[in-house]
Amino acid sequence: MKRRKRIDLDRLRRAVRLDVQPDGMAGFIVSGGAEEHHVRFDGRWKRYTCSCPDRAIRGVACKHLLRIGIELGTPAITRALREVVDPPTRTRKAP
Repeated sequence: MKRRKRIDLDRLRRAVRLDVQPDGMAGFIVSGGAEEHHVRFDGRWKRYTCSCPDRAIRGVACKHLLRIGIELGTPAITRALREVVDPPTRTRKAP
């Protein structure tokens, strides 16, 4: 069975603040952080890739990929986004 990777909610919080623009070549330019990065669809692997070192070196979903996931309405990212925007509240039972 394929194990699901948990989305880093801190990284997702940072992703929400980024700006996205189409690059005219089936990709996006994501800006708003230290520098802008290019996110492109890799047809060979059927997934988006990012030019940032976070993705290339650590192999994790960087904030730029998460931002594109928000734009595209990726179900797993949309579910995680609900935790960031409207975190569940804990209710105490009355004594």
